[in-house]
Amino acid sequence: PRDPEPATTDELVQIGGESSGREGTESPPPPDDRDELIQQLLREVCELRKKLTSALQNCKQHGSDIRELEAARNLVIEQKKGLESQLANLRVTPQISEEQQQKLEEAESRWRDSVERCEKLKQAYGNLRQEHINLIRAHAETKKSLESQEQLLTDITQQLESKNTAVLNNSGIWRFK
Repeated sequence: PRDPEPATTDELVQIGGESSGREGTESPPPPDDRDELIQQLLREVCELRKKLTSALQNCKQHGSDIRELEAARNLVIEQKKGLESQLANLRVTPQISEEQQQKLEEAESRWRDSVERCEKLKQAYGNLRQEHINLIRAHAETKKSLESQEQLLTDITQQLESKNTAVLNNSGIWRFK
């Protein structure tokens, strides 16, 4: 007679592990190929069950690892977006401390003062340069005038001497130099 097929693998394991239910004197029938095949399949089922349990545990572990990695990834993405936003804000409106602002204002004030002094010095230099040019021209004119007057004086002196010589020669007075 044939046994009904078990519904679950647990029942298979129980069937494989039970004795035939016969006690005592009767010896079990000799195992045939069918019984050995059932025993081998039951062992394979137990082995597969262990592997499945281990794989499920690994999946659960990996699933929690994946969830942790996803959470960390999302956190990094949010932080990146926040930092990009802050960077964009810094590019648009640079923020400086009060101390830096004060130093900047002082430097700008010194710069403005320096520019004003430079402009005044340039103006004074321009004035001095123009006055110097005018003095050089006046000096040249004066020198030219002096030379012409010296030449005139030399001419007059020569004329006077030549007239004196002529007068002296005519009067018979000899003049000794």
